[in-house]
Amino acid sequence: MQTTKNKHWFQAARHAGDGLQYAVRHERNVRFDLVIGTLVVIASWWCHLTRWEWVVVLLLIGLVISAEIMNSALEAVIDLTTNQEYHPLAKAAKDMAAGMVWLLAIVAAISGLIIFIPHLVAKF
Repeated sequence: MQTTKNKHWFQAARHAGDGLQYAVRHERNVRFDLVIGTLVVIASWWCHLTRWEWVVVLLLIGLVISAEIMNSALEAVIDLTTNQEYHPLAKAAKDMAAGMVWLLAIVAAISGLIIFIPHLVAKF
């Protein structure tokens, strides 16, 4: 494991890629979010979204997946520091991180409805 600063941006990019790969392989919720994000991209293409609607949709997908990865990373650090023993502050931190993901997912879903409903009404 590297304990020093990255010497080049290639090294930093490799570590970032390792982190993304780990999240996809080991975190069920990240995989779920990727599947939902892919379905939303397909629906966006089918609905012929405007350029700005695409920007909003892609940003929201990226934010939800990023929040899920941050939540997983925080949970791992908490488990490591508490030796997976119960502590009320550890529970509070994990609950707040999960709440962040949940809130962002709700905002993304509502935003998606605002964007997609007019397109779906026009198609049907």
